[in-house]
Amino acid sequence: MKWCMLLLLPCARGRTRHGFRNTTRAVRLPVDAARQRSAALDVALGAVEKKLAAYDPARVCKDSVVAKGRARGSHERNQDGLGAQVFRADQLAPLLLAHALTGLRIACRPHEWNFGDAYGEEGAMAIFGCGRGADGRTRGAGVFAASAALDRLAGTYARRRLIDDALRGAFLAAAPLLRPARGGETPRIHFCAARVYVVGIDEDLWMADAMTLVGAAAAHSFGLARTVLRPQFELVRAARPRPLDVWGGATVRVALHVRRGDVMPVKDADRGAGEGAAWGLPLKGTCKAVELAAFWPCVAAYLERRANETARVVVVSTAGRADLPGADGAPVADVAYLADRPPPPRATPRSNTHVDALARDLDVMASATALFFSPGSSVAVLGAALASDGTDFLEVFSRAPGCDAQPRAPPSKIPLVPGAQRC
Repeated sequence: MKWCMLLLLPCARGRTRHGFRNTTRAVRLPVDAARQRSAALDVALGAVEKKLAAYDPARVCKDSVVAKGRARGSHERNQDGLGAQVFRADQLAPLLLAHALTGLRIACRPHEWNFGDAYGEEGAMAIFGCGRGADGRTRGAGVFAASAALDRLAGTYARRRLIDDALRGAFLAAAPLLRPARGGETPRIHFCAARVYVVGIDEDLWMADAMTLVGAAAAHSFGLARTVLRPQFELVRAARPRPLDVWGGATVRVALHVRRGDVMPVKDADRGAGEGAAWGLPLKGTCKAVELAAFWPCVAAYLERRANETARVVVVSTAGRADLPGADGAPVADVAYLADRPPPPRATPRSNTHVDALARDLDVMASATALFFSPGSSVAVLGAALASDGTDFLEVFSRAPGCDAQPRAPPSKIPLVPGAQRC
């Protein structure tokens, strides 16, 4: 009761320990470019590519962070899986871009990346260095950093619904807005002066012009993940090793990411998901899932070219062998199904089983020498971004009627994988 009184909120059944029902909605930062000071960035194609080529994760601002902001009243979308949270141009991608261009560390706020209850209180971004310590406090590693200054200005996890006009005014006065340089304007060079900077997210522009900040983030989201998040992934894994015993002595390590679709309760048959209906699964989306049988001809053709080497195939999926029709048609005998193996070790000190399984999936894809995947799966594309240089990438498409003509998701949602071949 005392805690609820401090929050000025009534205690009631169904509420969380923080006093309100919906704690999964991320903080809304009151961005107002007309009032806010701003700092210009060069987001031209050549300038961004030059920065990525010269990127050094050790060159970061010690105490300055960049956070994501939206106009007041807009909805903060955070109900995507980890892959979409990384690549979407209204999610992590613009923060990765701002970091790469400025050296600002990314504000670590785990509740913004927790995907409802699935990823737990810590959030799946802990795989990349933004999570919580043993004491439950926010901890950032590498390019991620907790920011007491941001918490004071924008509100902590428990206080963000109580932000008043005075606090908004303090935020507007204290947090410069990062924006693209306009014609003839000299971009700013040093960005470690203020404690908090913000990237504005405009709903009307996030899929548009590459010369906007979010547009540039969309155009470079795969390269940003590969350049910034791959070292972060390795940093966390080195601090807490996760044994991976799926490959044995194979020199040709083939990972198949079999996406079943977005499993969810479906009350309306019209909301069902086309390609999932044949499997009896309540899915949403169109042609995102790829049946296992579609992979085998591609795998067989690939392995014919490596016939003199030792190969192993590992199926990365939320389903095991018994739940994947077409498993009997495998062209090779040595096929492992990751979902059928014993539970993986803890990925981070506070991770849950869902995050542990996701970390193992990414470990397998990152260690493969060949990755077969559906281009409609953002987590598979994330696995490709984490893979070693020289990995072979092969796109596999559903054989369901009409899927061959299905348009790709826009790059602002799921980027293309450079060098990927269509199978």
